[in-house]
Amino acid sequence: MPVLKNDKDGVTLAMIVAATLAGSKHIGLLPEHIKWQLNAYTNWNVSMLLIRWLFNVEEWDTFLCVNSIGIYLGFRTSFANGLDDNIRKKIKSMGLHLSRKQFLFGDFIVHTLPAILTTATLVQNKKRIPRISLTYALTLSTWFVFSQVGKLDASDIYVPHPWKRGWFGVLTGMLAAPQLVDSLQSNKKGKLLLVIISMIIPYLTTSLDKELTKKYGFEYNLNRLKKQKKEFSKTSSEPSFLDVRQ
Repeated sequence: MPVLKNDKDGVTLAMIVAATLAGSKHIGLLPEHIKWQLNAYTNWNVSMLLIRWLFNVEEWDTFLCVNSIGIYLGFRTSFANGLDDNIRKKIKSMGLHLSRKQFLFGDFIVHTLPAILTTATLVQNKKRIPRISLTYALTLSTWFVFSQVGKLDASDIYVPHPWKRGWFGVLTGMLAAPQLVDSLQSNKKGKLLLVIISMIIPYLTTSLDKELTKKYGFEYNLNRLKKQKKEFSKTSSEPSFLDVRQ
């Protein structure tokens, strides 16, 4: 469903969706946790997946597979060793209370399931991933983070995390996606094993580093206290009703 006649990859429609989502944080009527959800890259991907299946935008299939696998591996790497629970706490502070089980279920729906479904779609339809799909996915992911926070470190959007390792996970997932799909389609078990091993390296190197949990757990608590102090100072500096009457 290309917007422009010669746009065979559906890039124009994808950018319209991305620009709309990028501007959603300026909609003042929305609750904070909804605006935050709309400005999380994972949910940009989920939104595009919904549009793809609702309107049968098959041109996005290879891009969405690369993007979904990159997001999956990037998230698992960035928030290993329980750091993801800080996201749950942040969401709670915005007014949306989720138990650990509810959070993990949502995590599976938005991070794991898209990677499974998009890969299965390509394998079933016998589609290969062209190199341009990697360019699209990497361009959109970097445009997202620079448009939202102006830097590759997205801790301000989410919570403090090892962002360099996270990007290592994203890049590994994106680069491995074509080989993963190819090995599944051609039933090359040896190649599939090598691809899987290469994909788990970013996660393993992060999960085995126990100092990261202490470091980023401390940073999260420190940032939370700073925010509470700032909100308290702001509240105490505002004139009360009694002050106005006097």
